[in-house]
Amino acid sequence: MTDSNRFSLRLVTFVDLLVAAAAFALPWLFPEDGDRYTKALLWSISLTMVWLVLTVCALARWRSRAAWMLLGAPLALFVPLALGWAFLACAYGKGCM
Repeated sequence: MTDSNRFSLRLVTFVDLLVAAAAFALPWLFPEDGDRYTKALLWSISLTMVWLVLTVCALARWRSRAAWMLLGAPLALFVPLALGWAFLACAYGKGCM
């Protein structure tokens, strides 16, 4: 692995973790009422999709060396999974918010 390729992998890993952290933190920066919170959730889900594309592309290019990208998975996937679980709870009638 050349130095420029190693630098590229580190840069993409840093950006990937930054996007995952932003996807996790964005809904907590706004109050839970109103249109701003809805926009924050939509931005969070959009950032999760960006994280997913970055991770898949890095894994395709660097294979096992890009496994570090998966460290962002808990952060990036928290909000979509929490919303999915809340939706299922409401759909099946128990624990609706």
